[in-house]
Amino acid sequence: MNALKAAVNFLILYLSVTVLRCIGNTLKKKLGDKAIFPPANALNSRASSVAALALDKAKRGETQSYLEMKPYYIRKSQAERELEERENKEKGESK
Repeated sequence: MNALKAAVNFLILYLSVTVLRCIGNTLKKKLGDKAIFPPANALNSRASSVAALALDKAKRGETQSYLEMKPYYIRKSQAERELEERENKEKGESK
């Protein structure tokens, strides 16, 4: 863990309820203020949770134009997955 702490030069935000329950305290002890845990009400994926986090960043002077923002999706949308599945089936049929 000491090597991990030395390698981390940025803040880490853990959003998983499982992570918080299982190893949250250990991570906080090892990483100190490099580990940030959201309040319980922010653990659900809601627009209001994102807005609350953005407000906190703005209060710290960390602002950014919406044109600079790029979403990071953890997984593809259902529509994307279904399209991929159809395309893969079509490729398999055309061979």
